[in-house]
Amino acid sequence: MLEEWVESARALRLRLVEGGRWAEADRVVTEVLGRALAEEAVTGPMLAGLSYVAGGPRPGSARCPDRAEPLPPQRELAMRAILLANRGVDRAGSVELAGRVLDSAAWSEPGCFWYAVLALAYAGEPGLAREHCARAARTAGWAGSVRQRDSLVLLTARLDTWNGAPGQAVRALESLLGNGVHPQFAGLTVAWLAAALVDLGELDRARELFRDHGLDGGLASAADRAELLFARGGLYRALGQFSLAYQDFLACGRALDGWAVVNPAVLPWRSRAALCAHALQRAPLATSLARAELVAARRWGSPRAIGLALHAAGWDSAAQLAEAADLVRGAELAQVRHDLGVLLSARGQRLAAEDAFTAAREAARLIGNSRWAHRTSGPRLTGQEGRIAALVRAGLSNKEIAARLGVVTRTVELHLSQVYRKLGVAGRDGLLRS
Repeated sequence: MLEEWVESARALRLRLVEGGRWAEADRVVTEVLGRALAEEAVTGPMLAGLSYVAGGPRPGSARCPDRAEPLPPQRELAMRAILLANRGVDRAGSVELAGRVLDSAAWSEPGCFWYAVLALAYAGEPGLAREHCARAARTAGWAGSVRQRDSLVLLTARLDTWNGAPGQAVRALESLLGNGVHPQFAGLTVAWLAAALVDLGELDRARELFRDHGLDGGLASAADRAELLFARGGLYRALGQFSLAYQDFLACGRALDGWAVVNPAVLPWRSRAALCAHALQRAPLATSLARAELVAARRWGSPRAIGLALHAAGWDSAAQLAEAADLVRGAELAQVRHDLGVLLSARGQRLAAEDAFTAAREAARLIGNSRWAHRTSGPRLTGQEGRIAALVRAGLSNKEIAARLGVVTRTVELHLSQVYRKLGVAGRDGLLRS
């Protein structure tokens, strides 16, 4: 029986992944797809659990109807595109496979469309992916079911967030939830809506969203657990709850490891965990996480993934932060510019810092985030204040700073009180976390 054979393949894939034999696991999936798609009555849910994809059905969540249309052979191409994206290898190959699917008659099959569009987005082509969503929306009869209609709304909203329009995404996703989203996408809709709300600076609304849907506690049995953990970690980080954020990001990473998903373009959990580790004064851990993500991001090659990794790796490097700013957009750009401004200000480079804060304010204004627009107010540190702030960020104590600068400890304390006030941070910990 086909379903039993696919289930055996799922178990084999899992054993191979657990043993670190990722390439073999991918080959098993490809072989299964070829055989399964030759059957006349195979449906998308029957292939669930063979590869990771956000919003994918769970194994056993739906059965094959008595009279089912066979899946097109292009479904294999679409899933291979996602497998490459998950592994973070051969970005050009992933884009080529996705393009073949979307240029074929199979582009209207829900699974083919979902996999191919996400593959394009992960490859650094969110604008092109958004164009395909717009084409689907214009095509009469394309959304032939509630699930297909909701999937298009969800994909479009996610791409809008990545393209720097989180407000547009929030409106679409709130409407989707309010009208009753298809059960397959319930968890993912919450995750992507929360992420868009955080980008807008609407942290209270994001927190209420998790609470209202019972997703503010354990998520062990939640569908789309990795996406939910990543989104909730982003909320905790925005709230300054770095320990909780760090825990969620690590849990997200563990969930993805079970699928052999190592590409930060899918979910950049290492860089987000690194920023939290740095805020928690765990510098060696932060450095290790950031470097690992930067290596993976450069191997894949998509601009956003590299930019986010540089942001985490460059907390004390103006050059890396400036490079990161050229590779990201939207809320991520506002954050990178803000962090660059804080670093330059701490080093006493006031004019350059003001430029960075101005750019951060503009990025925040463009996406409608008033919280970030107010936050990036461009503090003016004196030369001595900047030097002391830089030494604090380097990990020196007040006594060590005093000895380094040839002043008394009380002078360092007085300067630091001005630094904290101007930067709007709460003490030494706040300066380290800024």
